[in-house]
Amino acid sequence: GPASLDVGASGGTVVTAIGADGSGSIVTNGVRYSSSDPTVATVDEHGQVTGVRWGSATITATLDGRAGAYPVAVTDPSVVLTYVNDDDPGMVYQGVWGADSNRPFGDYLGDLHYSITAGESVSYTFTGTGIGYLTEKYTDMGPVEVYIDDVLAATVEPLASTRSAQQMVFRADGLPMGTHTIRVVNLTSYEQTRKIAIMDAVIVETPVVWPAGSAVEVTKTAAKKADLRWSAAAATAAVVGYAVFADGVEVARVPSSARSVTVGGLDKGKTYTFTVQAIHADGSLTADGPSTQGTTKGR
Repeated sequence: GPASLDVGASGGTVVTAIGADGSGSIVTNGVRYSSSDPTVATVDEHGQVTGVRWGSATITATLDGRAGAYPVAVTDPSVVLTYVNDDDPGMVYQGVWGADSNRPFGDYLGDLHYSITAGESVSYTFTGTGIGYLTEKYTDMGPVEVYIDDVLAATVEPLASTRSAQQMVFRADGLPMGTHTIRVVNLTSYEQTRKIAIMDAVIVETPVVWPAGSAVEVTKTAAKKADLRWSAAAATAAVVGYAVFADGVEVARVPSSARSVTVGGLDKGKTYTFTVQAIHADGSLTADGPSTQGTTKGR
């Protein structure tokens, strides 16, 4: 089956039965398919896999009591995903968390922080529209509470019979674009339960504001002014306006419905670099808006 899919894309799964002589034949009847996380990827009765939202899932095919599985990663071109490791300076640990490095289980960057005392917590403040929490799954993983902006979002207990790393046991998406805080609280004591809580990493989701091909152009110049026009930011990016810069100095702000502006107060006969940045609801600006150059008339 497909190793990766975009959200909304589909791909088929092929099941091959191996005979006693080592020969293989494709099987279509009697196969049962399942997805470990249908919120990420679904699979129908024919083995057709469809990406639902970014993340990873395992597709399993079962025939006559025998099963085979493969992982599929779903990507979303409308968002940017940023991994933040457990040792990032932005991680705020409350209590006595231990650090473990050079782990052989596939943890993100090979390390993690762990807590053995109930009530200890770790927080991370981010700017974006979503976040995922990565930990391990195994019999020694205890329950944790996950808060978003001080509101309890979930209680999860990442138990599994075999150890697996980089498991996203919690995710929040669809948040308003802006600053948010995730907090993970350990609910168990190792002394009593022989279970721990882990922070491996978080994945921050931010919308793609400026799609590929975004541009700004100078449509007309005069001695002390220039007319600019630009392409729209992505509709999913929660943009409330645009800020226009000339040589790094903000010279105009317009509402999100605007696609053009006249910039005045410029010097005669000077070449400027004009840049447009999108404004988010919290007042923050993008950093990757389109730029162009234009020269005012000499007189």
